Amino acid sequence: MTSSINPNHPETGEASTEEVRNNFAAAKAEIEALQTALANVPTDITNAVVAVVQQEGQPVPERPEALVVHWYTWGEPPISPEHPYDQWYQIAEITEPGIPAAPTGLSAVGADAVVSLSWTRSTSSGGEAPTGQRLYRNTENSFSGATQLGSDLSANANSYSDESVENGTQYYYWVTAFNSEGESSPSTHASATPEAVGDIETFVDDFDRPDELLAESPDWEDHEGAIMVESGTARASSPYSSRSARMTGSVSPNQYAEIDIVNHTTGNSSVFPLVRVQSSGSNWYGLDVKNDGSWQLLRRVSGNSTTLDSGTVSLSLPVTARIEVQGSELRAYIDGNLVATESDTQYSDGAPGMRIYADPDTAAVQIDEFRGGAL
Repeated sequence: MTSSINPNHPETGEASTEEVRNNFAAAKAEIEALQTALANVPTDITNAVVAVVQQEGQPVPERPEALVVHWYTWGEPPISPEHPYDQWYQIAEITEPGIPAAPTGLSAVGADAVVSLSWTRSTSSGGEAPTGQRLYRNTENSFSGATQLGSDLSANANSYSDESVENGTQYYYWVTAFNSEGESSPSTHASATPEAVGDIETFVDDFDRPDELLAESPDWEDHEGAIMVESGTARASSPYSSRSARMTGSVSPNQYAEIDIVNHTTGNSSVFPLVRVQSSGSNWYGLDVKNDGSWQLLRRVSGNSTTLDSGTVSLSLPVTARIEVQGSELRAYIDGNLVATESDTQYSDGAPGMRIYADPDTAAVQIDEFRGGAL
């Protein structure tokens, strides 16, 4: 706001001595009242309101990030009506504190179980600087559904490490600034997906080696020896055996498994690419493909399978079956064509793998190549 006192300094004019003295008295009273109010404002605590006096003829001081007051120097009331305003005292400007502007340049970088955030802090808007900042997070690109991350941050903070994250989940972030007048609008969002360090990007097994049980390879976990390598393909090691094998090593929770099926002769036999196979080998997500072209997207828990989706395609060998998982989304492909998209939260980690069930001929189902790794 600005004082209603006339700030003009006319070179000429006429006014009675009484008028001059009355006007001067009003100006002086206004300034004295302001001085009294400012004298009660603490100046030795953080974020205190600061008053700056500008004397007439002196340079304007650097604008503080708080309440700014300008006025002219003291002097005796003029007694000459020719220059009645020469020594008036004027409140030139009072700038009220304002809500800070939003911070800028927010960036997010994901690593193993952590997302590192950095930004350019807000300085001021109007007359007052921020007194603090807040970070917000969501697993969707929607600020309206975001929740505050941790406690309020200081006004000078420009980085933060979010360690309350899960690998493989995409997170969205916003930062705001606030002061006693309110909170700024959110910054532009930044997003990142934390991933385990050393994840296997791509693993390929073409089974082109001497005949052996799959469990003999250091690249596989197959505790019951249910799958064997023979003549450059993978097949069941015995009739009616049904066991899953999974890759060894660290793999991102966002992963895929893909198999090339070169033989599939009986309707009771099954062959699966698997993702997020648990260490027990009996819990996983899988795409079951039959030789008649029927398929099922399955979730298996403690030996019990639940069908998430199913259908039928025209099948001609060789055929490629692929399953992907990213966050909670599962996708199934047959020969490069997307056949199913489902959401499930049963498993959040694990490793890619495969499963073969032979009924009754062990050579009824054969896999020519396996590919798996991080998406």
